[in-house]
Amino acid sequence: MNTTRLLILGLLACALLTSPHLSLGGEPPGELSGVEGRGATGVVRVIPPSASVDSGVPDQSVATDVMRVLPAGIELDGARGPLLTRDKMVGMRYRLDRQAAGSGVVGNDTGDTSFNLFWPFEANGDNRFLFLDMRAMVSDQGRGGASTGMGYRSYNEQLDRIFGLSGWWDWDKSHHRTYRQAGASFESLGQFFDFRVNGYFPLTTEHHTVHDSTDLSNPYFGGFNVLVDRTRVFESNYRGVDAEVGGPLPVLGRYGARGYMGIYHWSSETDRDTTGWKARVETQVTDDVMVGVSVSRDSLFGTNTWLNIILTLPDGRPETFFRPQTMRQRLNGSVHRNHRVVVNRRRQVDPVALVNSSGPNADNPIQIVWVDPNSAFNGTGSYESPLSNLETYNNVPANDYLLVGSGDLTGSLTLFEDQKLLSEWMLNQQQYVLETTSGLIPMPAVDLLATKPTFRNPVGLDGNLGGSIVTVAGSDTEIGGLIFDG
Repeated sequence: MNTTRLLILGLLACALLTSPHLSLGGEPPGELSGVEGRGATGVVRVIPPSASVDSGVPDQSVATDVMRVLPAGIELDGARGPLLTRDKMVGMRYRLDRQAAGSGVVGNDTGDTSFNLFWPFEANGDNRFLFLDMRAMVSDQGRGGASTGMGYRSYNEQLDRIFGLSGWWDWDKSHHRTYRQAGASFESLGQFFDFRVNGYFPLTTEHHTVHDSTDLSNPYFGGFNVLVDRTRVFESNYRGVDAEVGGPLPVLGRYGARGYMGIYHWSSETDRDTTGWKARVETQVTDDVMVGVSVSRDSLFGTNTWLNIILTLPDGRPETFFRPQTMRQRLNGSVHRNHRVVVNRRRQVDPVALVNSSGPNADNPIQIVWVDPNSAFNGTGSYESPLSNLETYNNVPANDYLLVGSGDLTGSLTLFEDQKLLSEWMLNQQQYVLETTSGLIPMPAVDLLATKPTFRNPVGLDGNLGGSIVTVAGSDTEIGGLIFDG
């Protein structure tokens, strides 16, 4: 029996001496009343200081509460003492984090929900420890991701600040492709001023084409060709850095509200860089519930807003409502950073020339020369800069069509194999179909008010009227919708 008692007393003494929370002293009078017949199981309770209680031990702590290990069920001065909750000591935390995208999140089109485990490993008391910060997430589109970080945190009592340094590995499958990145974070947290900086480093440089289509239903004229739009969407991951400063908001800080302002920069080897600003406000609703609202703005991703709700899985009823966290509680907080890979999707539309599938110019773009007799100057023959006459123009076999607008045309022309000399008026009377490598494509519409142009006799070699207007130098030629005056 004596051996058993000594063993129990020795275990209790070790627990009291090694715990950083405990302040030893004599028990208040009557404190152990009603204990007889109960087990020796004990719980940690907080005993408020009272003038009527004389511990018999000099006060060696500035703490307002004295923590003791007391048997379970003990009542203090006729009232049951409050339990010391997990929020007042360093320990493992489980959290549900909901990030709801209002107009989007930087580098991500949708929100996500994640389960977070914060797991500290005591190294030198509760003020210094290593930790693991892990989370598994699922985007609003049902795609997954994961993030694992390991770091070191310490609390400096003289400065009343928390310092933390951590490294990260992120895996994000919420985009079209799967991306991986490394990261590094530094934090300096205090009651009145916080500073954070995070770096993000892709493990591979990614650039993917996630969409490629050509709109063959809406051809149009451009330059010397018939064009269609090719739409491609590219996806690129980004490297970057972000930083923020902040602290309790004026007046609202006493109710657990903190505000932050920051900047960020994202760069890519395959897309354009961007720099922007961000701001957020967070409020500690209860010991276990935090609600935050964030906004960001830059030239690439635009304006983004999102809502955060973080629920720490409780171990009991909340003790406080709308109150700031203590430094001890903040030691248990997860590192604030972007756990998803920033990706930009860039939509690019390019005009593509339709290509002949047959004829002497097969496998070459369809070539059209434009003539507008009413043009104020003689252009290059493109759709945007048409010729005004054919007096100095030399046709070549590479052309497929020569299209003439309304008005009086002068000059002469030689048509080669499989070439067509048509007026815009003719195109309105008959639907021409282009034989292309993409299939049969209808000729685009032209001026619906076009009239038949008149092609007048040029000056002959002898200086008199009556020279040749059109010379046919090949087979399968076509002339339509013009009036020849001569």
